[in-house]
Amino acid sequence: MPQSVLSFSCPRFIPLCLLAFTLIDTTSSDLQGLDHVYPVAPGDTRTPLTLGLMLSFSGDYVNKGAIPGIQLAVDTINRVGVLPGYVLEYSLTDSKCDQTVALTKFFENIVWSSPPKVAFIGGGCENATIETAKISYFFNLTQMSCDSSTPEAEDRTKFKRYFQILPNDIHFSQAFIQILNTFNWTKLHAINLDFHLFVQTLSLLVSLEGPHNITSVSYSSDSRATNTLNAILRNGEAFDTESRIIYLAMYEKDLITVLCEAYHQNKVQPLYVFITPGWYSDGWWDRSTVNCTRHQMEIALNRSLAITLDPQIRDTNMTTSSGLSFNQYKRLYLEGVSRLNLSDVHDGEPCFD
Repeated sequence: MPQSVLSFSCPRFIPLCLLAFTLIDTTSSDLQGLDHVYPVAPGDTRTPLTLGLMLSFSGDYVNKGAIPGIQLAVDTINRVGVLPGYVLEYSLTDSKCDQTVALTKFFENIVWSSPPKVAFIGGGCENATIETAKISYFFNLTQMSCDSSTPEAEDRTKFKRYFQILPNDIHFSQAFIQILNTFNWTKLHAINLDFHLFVQTLSLLVSLEGPHNITSVSYSSDSRATNTLNAILRNGEAFDTESRIIYLAMYEKDLITVLCEAYHQNKVQPLYVFITPGWYSDGWWDRSTVNCTRHQMEIALNRSLAITLDPQIRDTNMTTSSGLSFNQYKRLYLEGVSRLNLSDVHDGEPCFD
């Protein structure tokens, strides 16, 4: 599928927001969840410090592509001697993007297992991260996430020792306003799932109503547990709105269901435009189990917009504080992806950082 890009600016202290009209296809992965320690090299006499690392290898959101970036960061820290006399290693566990599994793994593999952990990175997706971040400080652990972006986590009364690298989603508001104003769209409808991430996004969108020439923001909200999403789609409620501009705030497997139904109801371009998050895995629309072919899914996606971050890399050959240029990082990252037989991955720059 061809790719087109438009750029809209966010506030100066965060990266630009990109709009990509299509995504890129790749192959699927056979890598399964792991629970073990990646130790230091044999013969290294430095004192090991162990990081607890929780990623998601399955479920609503998969971020196993972070592993090569994190491994490269650990190798770089150990090589340049950032911690004199110490060497980093990490213990990896799989949250399956499920809050119950994440809490169980947090205690079994992070808190109670040996060696003791000096810090915690995780837990792989919004559902797993939020629940572990509420309690990790009780165990004297500083927690960092390189995937989550929920505004809720900025509440220091709940999340006392939790930090996230990505800017929270509320900062996308300026870019969203520019998108709507650029195309003279004054009405917006959102279909969202009732998870932390998407509820916060919905609150943001509702706040746009009134100012900025946005006259109406409506929504259809669903908790997947109630199985009402399919009912909303079947009776046409999701698409029976005054707005033909629809923001789909959900994980990719639910988005596949919505877009397939949109195709069968002929609620597609040129009469409808869909806006989606842009952090889905590559080629997500082509791994569908719903009643749509790849061609039909591409018809539903045609001229849709996906919002993601632009890393604003101006000089890809400039050596950074890590001792690597972006081009060097990219080459080493892709070598790690190949070595681990990974696919459906994101580039992992935030996790390397």
